[in-house]
Amino acid sequence: MTSKGQFEIGITDQHLYWAESNDGLVTIHRRPKDGTAGDEVLARWSPETLRNLLLWAEDEKSVTFSLTGPLAHQVRKLSGELSLTPEMFVWHAVKIFIETSPEA
Repeated sequence: MTSKGQFEIGITDQHLYWAESNDGLVTIHRRPKDGTAGDEVLARWSPETLRNLLLWAEDEKSVTFSLTGPLAHQVRKLSGELSLTPEMFVWHAVKIFIETSPEA
């Protein structure tokens, strides 16, 4: 069921769960596996709300960030040139910054 604009969340014994991205919102759906009923919308959130939900759920055990605009484009382009994922590219950049910064 995965296509552009859809993300398969998971399958349980009773339901299929997936998300769709439309009009700047993420909609969470479910459908009975046996086909006895149609799709049901469980939630509809903005990406910002989803980011905040993840930060809350992690109880500040990690740092989460999102790059947008020209910087995101540069990270994707340069990481591809180095055969790195964008996440690893940023990880190495931050690591080098920390290692070369003067001690406070």
